[in-house]
Order: sequence, then C-alpha cells, then structure tokens
Amino acid sequence: MAKTTLGYIMVGPKIPLGINWAYYNEYFQWMVNHETELKNLDNQGYWHGLKNESERNLPRHANRSPNSAYIPARVEKIREDIINTQLTYLLGSGNFRPNESYIKNRTCYECGVNISTVGKYLSTLVREVNELLKKGGNTSFTITDEEHSALMTTVMKQQAKNFTALEIEKAQIYLPQRGRRRLMDDLYGFCPQCYQDIVKPQLGWNKNIV
Repeated sequence: MAKTTLGYIMVGPKIPLGINWAYYNEYFQWMVNHETELKNLDNQGYWHGLKNESERNLPRHANRSPNSAYIPARVEKIREDIINTQLTYLLGSGNFRPNESYIKNRTCYECGVNISTVGKYLSTLVREVNELLKKGGNTSFTITDEEHSALMTTVMKQQAKNFTALEIEKAQIYLPQRGRRRLMDDLYGFCPQCYQDIVKPQLGWNKNIV
C-alpha cells in the first residue's frame, strides 16, 4: 500500500514565507513517495546498486570495473531528476539551473558572483605559483605543503587588486592545494560556496519528518 502524508508528522516545519499550503502538501507527499531516494541522495553505493544486469556486465574498463564507483547515465539521470524536482519545489522554476545546462557568463543565483571570473582567479593563482616555483628551480612535488601555502599567500596578496572581495571570498572553497586543484563550475546555478552553505543542506530527506 502506498504511503501517504497521514502516516507522517512534520516536526517544526520551516515553511517559506507566503507559501501556498496546497503546494506545500504536494511537496510533502512527493518527499514521502521518494523517501528512499532522498535519504540516499549522497550515497553512491545506493545509486551504484541500481545498475541492471547488462550494466553490471559491461566489459571491464578503468572507469567501470565491478568495484568502481561508475554509475550509468541512466541511473545518474534518475538522481538528477530527483534533485531538479526538489529544487523546483524549494526554489521555484527559473530560480536555479538544471545541472546539465551551461551558460558561459553565469552568475550565482544567491550571491551574484560571476562564476567564470572566480574560475579565472583560481587559474591565475595556479599559474603565478607555478611561475614562482619555476624561478626557484622547483615543482609542486619538490616543496612541502607549508612552502606551497606560503607561495599561495604571496600570490593572493599580489592578485587582490585584480579581483573583487566577493570573487576572492567565493574562491576559497576551491583554493588550489599542492599538486592538485578543482575546476570552478556552478552547481545548479550557484557558486560552490553558496551551494554548500545554502542549497545542499535543503536537499534530500527532511529530518523533521518522523
């Protein structure tokens, strides 16, 4: 028998200002209907386990061996559809970007920072640090983490005049480390920092439902 909202209690619901109650109840019912997926939104093992027989028996490959974290596009789409639907309920259509969309000059829906410019800042840090390493006859593999951090601090001070305080602030979450860096991209239309602080905590199963 399908679950209904009657079988659940919402403890202290945080209802957005001015929300339509009928719409809120629709969202609540949707969550109940997708409880398993929402509780496992970040559980790669769960999505890995949704592979069908043919997907489990694909020829061996470095990216899709039986013990790898490879998840087929079919299963990834199921997860993306869940996330996009939940974001539509939470934020409203047009207030986020589906993960598969791409806009060149994209800005964060929350803080307004130009995400491409933040990426340029991070690339500049990497390039300038590498230049300093080259001048000293070093590479990222011949220095310590502490020495790399000191070089990064020097370059950040030099570049502070070329970027806004907001751009520099929002880059900190992806600040390059010795020998590794992450590429800047938006997450559903948000910069990584705003996504981590504001959007991600709202995704998945609502723990106030008991």
